[in-house]
Amino acid sequence: MRTVAANTTLAVTMNMKLWLNADKADYPLKVPRKIIFKNSSSRLHPMHIHGVFFRVPESNGQKAIEQFTRDTVLVGPRESVTIGFVPEHPEIWLTHCQIQEHAEVGMMTTIEVKNQGLCKIQGSLSHSLTSTVTWLISS
Repeated sequence: MRTVAANTTLAVTMNMKLWLNADKADYPLKVPRKIIFKNSSSRLHPMHIHGVFFRVPESNGQKAIEQFTRDTVLVGPRESVTIGFVPEHPEIWLTHCQIQEHAEVGMMTTIEVKNQGLCKIQGSLSHSLTSTVTWLISS
């Protein structure tokens, strides 16, 4: 997330892009995936994904052991949180900060889960063959 001042309007973004122009990720159905939320800001951001339940296997480079799944993770100031999940429902799912003011001004994007085999990651999301997507949160 990046905070951008335009006149007197505050805009909060993911990968320095506002909603509708934000980077989007396409995933094939039932294939394990990872997303890394990197927060370089001094703010807390509860990141939420609709339609997906995930676990947090790593936080700040340290292994995390969780016995439960969730749909929201709190990403603290200057924290990096990795989530792991298996997309189970084909649909376009919204991903956003649960702080309403942040979501309203642009801190959101989508994940599309598709039945077909090859899916692409649009925009400049950093990703690798391990199917890890990184979304930068900064201000």
